[in-house]
Amino acid sequence: MTETASLERLLEKYKFTSPVSASMREMLPESRNRVLKSTLKELKTHSLWYALVLLILLKARNNGIKFSFTAAKFFAGTALIIASGMIISGTYAAVKYYKPYFDSVLFEKKNKSAEAVKEVTGNNGSLVKKESGNALVYDILLYSGKKYRGVIKSRGKSYVVSTTNGRVTIPAKQIKMIKRASD
Repeated sequence: MTETASLERLLEKYKFTSPVSASMREMLPESRNRVLKSTLKELKTHSLWYALVLLILLKARNNGIKFSFTAAKFFAGTALIIASGMIISGTYAAVKYYKPYFDSVLFEKKNKSAEAVKEVTGNNGSLVKKESGNALVYDILLYSGKKYRGVIKSRGKSYVVSTTNGRVTIPAKQIKMIKRASD
């Protein structure tokens, strides 16, 4: 018996020459994925990184794009770098946008004395900020459009503000924005 004849007998015996049934063709991808997962777990390389790389590789191959596992790693790394950059720039923009709010409301020093600030009227009748000690003058804008300028004495459900016209109590719900007064 020649090698060719032996090979043909083996092909016939294990039915490698007959076409694969439709049910078998549907089962092959599921079986391949199951075997891949178990192999990665046995090799202890089953991680989020490999899942991302394999997702990119398999989706590309399903769409007819063929490239290597190394290329899939490169694409996954590039995607992670781009996503990280977007997260960092979004965080930076949010901090930059909300910084005035944080400065005026959240990080204000406690126990500031209103008496430490002397407020005088300038030549044009506007309130001029004079700092002495730790107290600061703030511009307070209400949802109604009304504005106050003065030293915040207390915060909570209502704010007590010392202005040049005296003390004013403002409910916190009516306050739209608080920012440090500019000269």
